[in-house]
Amino acid sequence: AKGLLKSLQCELNRIMLEQKPELALTEKTNFNIAAVLELISTQYMNKISIEMLAEICHMSEAHFRRVFLSTMGTSPLRFINGVRIEHACELLLTTNNSILEIAEAVGFTTISSFNRYFSQIMGVSPREYRTPSKRKDVKPEHKRIVQYSGWTKAEDLAAKKPH
Repeated sequence: AKGLLKSLQCELNRIMLEQKPELALTEKTNFNIAAVLELISTQYMNKISIEMLAEICHMSEAHFRRVFLSTMGTSPLRFINGVRIEHACELLLTTNNSILEIAEAVGFTTISSFNRYFSQIMGVSPREYRTPSKRKDVKPEHKRIVQYSGWTKAEDLAAKKPH
């Protein structure tokens, strides 16, 4: 989970650098929100308030929102929902749980908000995402959120290189 979170953070930073170089991550901002990112990655399924996140960083809510936005390139709520949707994608593909059960398992309180955020982030509904023929309709900019397959061992890389 930590590796995936760091990969997401690096990808967001790369995108931000392309669009707005002045928003590049700094060590100070990384340190300020590192604990929040850790909390989100492990507690995404629970209720997470902006007040609680700001308190962890010892900031006011307004300042926390500004720092988070400038660091991650998105609002705290959108980031939390992105993490939730990422986990929902995994559950949609690996379980037979109902969409309602998955929505609740990843922290959404209503099926309508889950469906809305899922469609907004992934470009297809949860039901369509579960259907292999429809999954190809996932927008390319959203597809990378679930393409992570873990770290590759050095031996695997050596085996793949042509000799």
